[in-house]
Amino acid sequence: MIGAIAAPWTAPLSDAQYQVTGYVLGVATLAFLAGTIRSVMTKGEVGSRYRPVVSARVSILVVAFLSYLGLAIAFVLSYHRVGDHWLPGSSSTALTTLRYLEWSVTVPLLCLELLGVCGLVGDAARRAGRVAIGCAFLMIASGFVGGITSQSAASGGGTGVGGRAATLDGGMLVSGGLVGCLFWAGLVVVLVRAVRASRDTLTAASWRLLVRANAILLISFVVYPIVYALPLFGASGAWSTLMQVAYTVADVTVKLVFGNVVLRVAKMRTAEDVRAGDDVHAESIWISSEKVSDAGVALEVHLAEGSAVHQRRSEQPTGSAVAAPSPSISAGAEAEADRGN
Repeated sequence: MIGAIAAPWTAPLSDAQYQVTGYVLGVATLAFLAGTIRSVMTKGEVGSRYRPVVSARVSILVVAFLSYLGLAIAFVLSYHRVGDHWLPGSSSTALTTLRYLEWSVTVPLLCLELLGVCGLVGDAARRAGRVAIGCAFLMIASGFVGGITSQSAASGGGTGVGGRAATLDGGMLVSGGLVGCLFWAGLVVVLVRAVRASRDTLTAASWRLLVRANAILLISFVVYPIVYALPLFGASGAWSTLMQVAYTVADVTVKLVFGNVVLRVAKMRTAEDVRAGDDVHAESIWISSEKVSDAGVALEVHLAEGSAVHQRRSEQPTGSAVAAPSPSISAGAEAEADRGN
């Protein structure tokens, strides 16, 4: 039976540990801001089939940027210099709570981002998406229950402000982690099956990129349960700093590096659809300064039965453009009006 253990956010930090933690939080915040801007500016580089992937990517980066901005602010406000150390205040729990709030939104979206470039379509795609979202959310929720809600405070002898030392229920921490690992295993099965089912529908180049993206996502996911278990080994300033740095590096990897590879898959598949005549795209597609497709236009337009084909009219200069005539005016009346003018 595992008893109470010290919460990692109650440990005092040395000057070096404080500076390192603040540095990585600040760099991650700016990186997510830059990633958000880039994603918005490049959203037109993929075809309409993969626009949901871009929407998920932008949403992930916006949420991550706002969360890390909150983490950076909470970190500065939570620690106070006392002598040679930085002591945590009562709000230091927010440094972990904010992470769980962000993960509850971004981890399901990361799964949808990967599934969006797989070869699944129709009911198979919707079913995989529902299972992935459910497993991802429950995985994070289990970790939140075990790692945050099991906290209790004992007065006296604490290192934090007011002499209160927060502790965690070790049994709940382990139980929450084990339950979360079960949902993690289910998530891995869904994603691996989706990628394997896409092999026959993708080209060799797209398949290799998709496998790489899946590997980055799943390997990054392994980091989180390892860091989650670190409080079992101690709650010193070194362990606390290691946890913050490891979580931040994993977040940057899974949201930026993984996202860039998924974007390459989406662009590659868009180019393949254009070359095959299955889709159109307004501009040529380049990946790593290499043109993979020219701009694609529709070869023919399919109209509803009985509809007429309208001839294209030359565009007037913007300065002399006028409103189109009302549909109620007949062609003869329109011609008569022109002669009158």
